[in-house]
Amino acid sequence: MVVAQANGTGASALVVGMGELGGVFALALLRRGIDVVPVLRGTPTESIIERCPAPMLCVVSVGEEALPSVLDGSLRRFADRWVLVQNELRPSEWEHRGLPIPTVAVVWFEKKPGRDVRALVSTPVFGPQAAVIVNALSGLGLPAHVESDLERITFELALKNLYILSMNFSALVHDTDVGSLWHDHRAFVGQVCDEVLELEGAQMQRTLPALSLKLELERIITADPRHGASGRSARKRLARTLAAARSLGISTPVLDEIARRGEER
Repeated sequence: MVVAQANGTGASALVVGMGELGGVFALALLRRGIDVVPVLRGTPTESIIERCPAPMLCVVSVGEEALPSVLDGSLRRFADRWVLVQNELRPSEWEHRGLPIPTVAVVWFEKKPGRDVRALVSTPVFGPQAAVIVNALSGLGLPAHVESDLERITFELALKNLYILSMNFSALVHDTDVGSLWHDHRAFVGQVCDEVLELEGAQMQRTLPALSLKLELERIITADPRHGASGRSARKRLARTLAAARSLGISTPVLDEIARRGEER
């Protein structure tokens, strides 16, 4: 395993998952003089501890499906230093495990292979290492700000999930950009949003302010109306969402119909 050396501040960080997003966080930390130890799939825990026995923080940038195995795995010893950056993230991920409140970044920038990183709006960051993350992202010219309230970051997580899920699912029927979805298929998108929000509230075990979230959703869409609505993981996300709905006993007739149409193609 290679340790990327920074400028000698003495601080170090683990980055678990070195995909496009993990690479952005690794570069941001390096530019602030923090040594980065990439944790790759199959990296022995003993090797990690030997090279980085007391990391300042541990950025977890694995995919949504891989997150539970990280939270329940050998790196749990660094739970008080975790920085979680996934889509489909909810407070239940740490609350149900009895873990300390982590640092959470609700990422509103994207990095595609072969392209520069691009921000939609400012990324809110909450938790014990929020200031470090905001400072690091600003070094890459990425807008970010500290959120000090847990309920506010819960709102931001719900908003990100609403954006990702409602746009992905709607695009499985109307394959276009987010602006066209919002303006040309508003009634349909609204139905999708209602089902997504009901499920989000159940999964977060909180009453979510649906109207405020929809108003913020429009703000995000307006920030980049030509942003593609579909995604490579849309069908997997839909399957996960429907499985969660069934386990919670929540009816999702619109999402069920989207899934049915996909099976017929």
